[in-house]
Amino acid sequence: MKKPRLQDMTLRERIGQTGVARTDHVYGHKGFLEKNPFGGLWTRHQHLFESQVNNAENKYSKGLDYRYTKVCDDWIKELNSELKIPILAAIDAETGAAGAIPGCSRMPTAAALGAAHSEQLAYDLGYNVATEALAGGANWIWGPVADNACMFSGISLNRTPSCDMELSARLLKAEIAGMQKAGVAATAKHFPGVDKREYRDPHFSLAYIAYTMEEWWEYQAPLFQALIDAGVYAVMVGHMAFPAADDTVINGEMLPATLSYPIITEILKEKMGFQGVVVTDAVEMRGLNAIYQGKQLYVELLKAGNDMILGPNDPDYIDMLEEAVLAGELPEERINDACQRVLDMKEKLGLFDEDYTAGGGVTLEMLARSANTNRQIAREGISILCDKGGLLPLSEEKVKKVMISYVGYSEEAYESLQYMVDAFAAHGAVADVRKGMDGHIRHYAEEYDLIVYTAFIGPHSPFGYPYFVQDMMGAFNHVLTYGKEKSLGVSLGSPFLYHDFFAAMPTFLNTYGYCKELLEELVNGLYGAFPFNTELPYPIRPEMN
Repeated sequence: MKKPRLQDMTLRERIGQTGVARTDHVYGHKGFLEKNPFGGLWTRHQHLFESQVNNAENKYSKGLDYRYTKVCDDWIKELNSELKIPILAAIDAETGAAGAIPGCSRMPTAAALGAAHSEQLAYDLGYNVATEALAGGANWIWGPVADNACMFSGISLNRTPSCDMELSARLLKAEIAGMQKAGVAATAKHFPGVDKREYRDPHFSLAYIAYTMEEWWEYQAPLFQALIDAGVYAVMVGHMAFPAADDTVINGEMLPATLSYPIITEILKEKMGFQGVVVTDAVEMRGLNAIYQGKQLYVELLKAGNDMILGPNDPDYIDMLEEAVLAGELPEERINDACQRVLDMKEKLGLFDEDYTAGGGVTLEMLARSANTNRQIAREGISILCDKGGLLPLSEEKVKKVMISYVGYSEEAYESLQYMVDAFAAHGAVADVRKGMDGHIRHYAEEYDLIVYTAFIGPHSPFGYPYFVQDMMGAFNHVLTYGKEKSLGVSLGSPFLYHDFFAAMPTFLNTYGYCKELLEELVNGLYGAFPFNTELPYPIRPEMN
């Protein structure tokens, strides 16, 4: 089909291009998109296949068989049959497309890329995740994260490559190039960034960027500018308030960036020269909808300069905005500009080409390519913070029985430890996995040749402040009580866990994730298959003596 012209589109069709529909409003509602021609879809396939997930063969990660990606793709194609203009099917894919499209690969985090220090691996990772996403029906990825968190930040744990802004820029540009080479739109998020001192989460409360404008131009803006100059197709705006750029107060609350004309239109679009699609972060987040709700929220978001609104809570979003335009509450010119930007991005992706052949389901070749890249990232990126007692490398002759203890909020991370069990078995050791640690530590220290303390804290794991509390904290009363000389610790997520909880651990490593290849290569590295990395992505000093 030809790229639509604005003058040939109805007002409803133009408004529709500004909305990214929620999956729950679309799935199971035949004809919804025909009556409500949304331009995008918030693709959350994992909710569509719960019965299959429960019967999945891959018990370690609960991923569906890769053949289910064809089912996902077929569903997207069915939805497109209701539309005159092909839809942007969008996903979050910070650790691979698996979280949205069952059967795709789980991949290492951005922090693992930062530790690996390889632009080629960043490109390969971006290409791989985009290729799998596209095969499963998605053509837009909300990533990578370009927030320059610098130090500890609860909402940015492992989501950014490094506190070195120049290194992050190189890696993120390479990752974006890989994604867009594969035919998927990348998104730099969450403009205008975060403050390194802010720990609050906009999902639950309004958070702030306390930088002066001079500090922001020095510590955050260059990263986004580098990605804009490199041609990233989309930018996502976050719900952080940035008073130095816009100190407007509405209903007693500081205006979040998503609602700010000075931040989006004057800074991002005009001063920084971004010509692509500006999309909001999810509008269900409390950092935003505590200010406005419903039609007024959507009107104000578009007036601020957003081109697409992510996940309107109201299925009749198009009706609301049509009423607003006809009533003069929202300029039609703003709708036209937003619609044109969306159409231009769809054209770049080839959605209007007669020979557009995306989809078809993930193949074994794609999975193998992703696994190979993941393994290289693991070997380059797994970091060692200390080995004070010289425990490493392990000896296959001496280590025959291993206890793996887990503390964390993620059931998926816990189940993935079975990859470590298999990897230890390949080295002739039998490994057992248990949650937490208790007063039986003395028995374990006598029975096992090696005790591996693993822990996971990551974004939204837990929801709220990223810390261990209550019963989980009790486990630390028993850590190293016995068996210190045969113990080591591993953070599967936050790179700061050593200094927060495990500083007494004589040997400690960061994997920056828990995908299959990271955990297998962790074990191989423990036996000396390769040297662990000491060039850490965050300001954590290794203690090797």
